Amino acid sequence: MRRITVIGNLTKNAEVKEVKDRKAINFSVAVNEAWLQDGQKCERSFYFNCVVWRDSNVKVAEFLTVGTKVFIEGTPEPEMFKSKEGEMKCAIKILVTNLQLIGGGSGAKTGETNKSGSSSPEIEPLPF
Repeated sequence: MRRITVIGNLTKNAEVKEVKDRKAINFSVAVNEAWLQDGQKCERSFYFNCVVWRDSNVKVAEFLTVGTKVFIEGTPEPEMFKSKEGEMKCAIKILVTNLQLIGGGSGAKTGETNKSGSSSPEIEPLPF
């Protein structure tokens, strides 16, 4: 079984695309790591392209804005692409099965509340 769990920040606003009778919410997440090595602070970032497939209701995409911190779980899939230099490269795409918003991004909506009275979106129970 292949599973991946990631907590990170969106690198740009989510995009919704329609494919046949389904909708895909596409977004990218950056995960930053920091550690000390020989007294020096070291850092690196990992980037994951993510997709949430929906038959309807893509309202959650409105809340997936640049900078938003998210918790995601899903299935990692290799994704081949051609770089600007023409080289074939491989990235990891996550087919998201669980998505939770942890913090607001630059475009976070204010003033809207769900049934519980909080300002975060109401996310349907899984499966998506």
